[in-house]
This record gives sequence, structure tokens and C-alpha cells, in this order.
Amino acid sequence: MVSFGRSLVNSLSFGRFLGSIVFACLAFQVSPILLTCIYVATAASDSLDGVLSRRLGATSYFGRVLDLISDKSLTTVSLLYAAARGVMLLPLAAVAARDVLVLGARLILVGGTPLLATSRTFGSFLALCVWGATLMLINVSEDSSTMRAVEAVYSLAGLAASANVVVRLYRARATIRSIVAGGQEVD
Repeated sequence: MVSFGRSLVNSLSFGRFLGSIVFACLAFQVSPILLTCIYVATAASDSLDGVLSRRLGATSYFGRVLDLISDKSLTTVSLLYAAARGVMLLPLAAVAARDVLVLGARLILVGGTPLLATSRTFGSFLALCVWGATLMLINVSEDSSTMRAVEAVYSLAGLAASANVVVRLYRARATIRSIVAGGQEVD
């Protein structure tokens, strides 16, 4: 059962990765209704694979990495779509830079622990902001009042991402100083 569960969960995660690519390829080629369906199915797979992996006891290192890659792919495609639709670049860049920094810092292990620990709550909040704003963006014209609301949500995400980086780097400052000075072993 665990093998089937892992295959199912990993298939959902990989489907999110593929869905991100399909969304990017079709973003300006198909009707907003079809694009919305593709995006909703792709984003919904994130919740579904997480619930199933825990319920079926089907977690694995490979599955966690695949889930992370799929999440970041959808976020990246969402940010690129928003930029192409004319959303201000600064908040989009802040979210993207935070994702790259945090992803890179996860690879640095100090005493077997990632340099910057992950926050499932903040990651969920950021995904909700970015993915939700992108979903709204699919269905709005550039001169509507809804577009201002979409821009506000992206701006909130950019501010939150920036604040998150500052707080996380501040909390890890002693470890970072020690690594830079050569006094801390990096795994």
C-alpha cells in the first residue's frame, strides 16, 4: 500500500510540475475559462498530495524534493505570467528572490540542520497570495478595479517575502557569521 501511495503522491506532484508548464505554454493562447481550469487543477494538487502523503504514510525524501520543485515551478510560472500581464515587477522580484534564497539556504546543512529552517505556515501563506492573485489575474482586464486588488495582493506577498527573509537571516546571523569566519562546519 505504501508503494502505491508513494506512486500516487509523486504522480500528483509531477502533475503539478507538468501543469505549470502547460499553463505557461497556453497562458495567452486559450480562453480564460480553460486557463482557469488548468491553473486550479494544478494548484489544487499541492493540497491533495500533502494530505494523501500523510494519510497513506507515503512520505519520502524524493517526494519532498519533487513537491518542492513542483511548488516552485508553479510559483515561478505564476510570477512570470503576472509580469507579462503588467503587474509591478518589484513585488514579483521580491517573492522570486526569497524563493531562490530560501531554496539555496536549505541546501546548506549545519550540524545536519538546514541553515534556514522552513516554515510550512509562511510558505502556505505566500503560495495562497501568489497563486490566488494569479488565479484572479487570469480573469481580469488590465484597467479594472479588480486589477488594483490583484496588484495589492502581489504587493502584500512581496512585502511579506521581504520581511520573511530579513527575519530569517536575523535569526540565523550567529550561524552565518560563524560559517563565514570558518568556525562552523558545514555538512
